Amino acid sequence: MSEITDLAVVAKLTKLRKKLSESLIEELDVMSVDDLRSRIVRTEMNCMETERARDADTDLESARDTLKEMGAPYKEAIKAQRTIGAYAALLLEAKGRDE
Repeated sequence: MSEITDLAVVAKLTKLRKKLSESLIEELDVMSVDDLRSRIVRTEMNCMETERARDADTDLESARDTLKEMGAPYKEAIKAQRTIGAYAALLLEAKGRDE
């Protein structure tokens, strides 16, 4: 990798390097600016293709719907408890000022 002096960029690169294989890092580090631009475009196209496939996956959509249905009672219970807690905390704060 060429010498990069911007500390914020170095920190971000260091964090991202932990998620990549060493061989891929080496491959990217030696790429020219034009090659890097092409690689970015290719990765974005790959992401779009993967997202389209995910969105067209009927089994996945069915599983999501099932999960949503199964989780709804828990979600509602947690929401209700948080609402009660928030109300009680606000009421406590208001009463505490009066007493």
